Amino acid sequence: QKVLLTFGNNFGFDRHVFLVRSPGRINVMGRHIDWQGGRCNLMAVNQEAIMVVSPRGDDSIVARNVDPEQVPDVSISIGKLVTQLDWDKLLSVLNSGELVHHLRKSEGSWNLYIEAAMLRLQIAFRHQLLRGMYIAVYGDVPVAAGMSSSSALVVATAESALALHGFEITPQQFVNFCGEGE
Repeated sequence: QKVLLTFGNNFGFDRHVFLVRSPGRINVMGRHIDWQGGRCNLMAVNQEAIMVVSPRGDDSIVARNVDPEQVPDVSISIGKLVTQLDWDKLLSVLNSGELVHHLRKSEGSWNLYIEAAMLRLQIAFRHQLLRGMYIAVYGDVPVAAGMSSSSALVVATAESALALHGFEITPQQFVNFCGEGE
């Protein structure tokens, strides 16, 4: 309810929205292993990230958290991010000095996880600039507790963008995109 009210109070109550839920997870073996490495015995938990999302008419993402005093507002221009990077290959984007500078400048900001999902999808769907979104976020996955709070944000953002654009990908592509994005 809080996230729906946050969305309505910030962006209006008369919009069509997507409601996306992404649970946190734990590794039953007790190890926290990233998306791309090792064997995992993962289990979803009841802590989660919930997003209420509505399309915008431009390429900007405006995100608000239900707890604005703890989590600052976010405004991202997909077009601006895209023009700052070398798009020849995925590795050239990942290894670019511009991206490294941006990551260091924004270290610890939750907007990086929204950007990660959007940039990875933009690489996959380069034929069109992704549209922006209004986003309200609620999350109760503990940060830095090995429960994948960052992954929950990446997954929820990617699911929102795919639904908004009507892109269809396989489940394996989705897992790969989210892992590579993060």
